[in-house]
Parts: sequence; structure tokens; C-alpha cells
Amino acid sequence: MKERPTRALIFGMVVFSIGTFLFLFSRYQYQKAASENYRPMEEIEQSDETFLLQRRKEEIMENSFSTSIELGEEYEKQSLLGIASDKYFDAKSIYPTAIKPRMALSRIYYQWAMVEPSYCWIAQKEVLFAMKYVNMGQYPDEYSELLVMKAGLNRQCGTNKNYAFLEQFENEMIEENK
Repeated sequence: MKERPTRALIFGMVVFSIGTFLFLFSRYQYQKAASENYRPMEEIEQSDETFLLQRRKEEIMENSFSTSIELGEEYEKQSLLGIASDKYFDAKSIYPTAIKPRMALSRIYYQWAMVEPSYCWIAQKEVLFAMKYVNMGQYPDEYSELLVMKAGLNRQCGTNKNYAFLEQFENEMIEENK
């Protein structure tokens, strides 16, 4: 009688051992296969055609932006403000939230408006749009410069009553930067 429980116990231990061995072996094989087939995300992205096209597009945009800024600075040094303003406008069109082309364009339009009143409207508009992107907390010097330009334009040109949205836009900018 004592043999039966011992045989059953031994049989149970053998089955348990074989089951444990099979489980651990299959787990090992799974980990091995997973590690052999593993490719880092960067490698997958680099081989993906869509990713390559997107990266190429970003490189072209960055290159165009840098070239436009460099040409704008070069023409500005040569006092060719018309061409410089076109280059800064191109750069601003590529990255609308970039501060450098907005500030440069605002300075050029401000200079023109101080000499020729027909540029008042575009200068006021550009200064206000620059104020939208130049946050007082992040760029205090640039924001102060824009406030000085805005005040100078208001003195030189007055407020433009023909474009009511400018006043509304100006009030929104003041509220955002409080």
C-alpha cells in the first residue's frame, strides 16, 4: 500500500519536472528568437522610405531657412533692404514661429515707415505679428524692442482706423503677455 503513494508522488514529480523543463526551454527559445530579430527603432526608421522622405524634407527646409537668413543678413549689411526683406520673409514663411526673421523684418519695415509713411500699415502689422510670437517671458529684450517700435510707429503713423482688426489683435497681444 505504501508503494502507491510513492509511485504517484514520483510520477507527479517527473511530470512536473518535464513540464517545468519544457516551459523554461520554450521561454528560452522565445527570448533567443526575439533577440535575434530585434532591430532598434532608429534602424527601422532609417530604413523606412516615408521616414527617409520626411527627413529629407526637413533637411531641405532647414537648409532653405538658413540660406534665407544668411542672404538676408548679407543684403542687410549691403543696405539692400528690399532684397533682405524678401529673404527674411521667405525664412518666416518656412518657419512662421522663428523669432530671428520676424525681428529682422520688423526692423526693416520700421525703418521704412519712419522715412516713408506708405509703409506704416505693413510695419504696424509686422510688429504686431512679431509680438504674437515673441513671448515677453522667453525673449524680454526682443519684446521690449518691439514695444519701442510699436510706440514709434504709433507716433509716426498714428493708429490705423481703416483696419479695425489691428486694434483688436493688439489688445489680444497685450492680454496674452500680461
